[in-house]
Amino acid sequence: MLAIAVGVIIFSVGVCLAGNFWGLASRALNHASSLVNSGGATVNTFRLVGVVAMVVGLFWVATALPEVL
Repeated sequence: MLAIAVGVIIFSVGVCLAGNFWGLASRALNHASSLVNSGGATVNTFRLVGVVAMVVGLFWVATALPEVL
């Protein structure tokens, strides 16, 4: 059950990053560039990270379903 909760949270953060809801990807870029040299990173880089997070979240949920069912 914990794996499903973690998967849903990771998926939700991925959706927020991919859609740049609440300016999350923009704020992540601003925060990351204040810590390290951002190089050629743009907001779209963090949106791509959101897409990857969505896939990871789906895998977490998919692997946890047999335990719950």
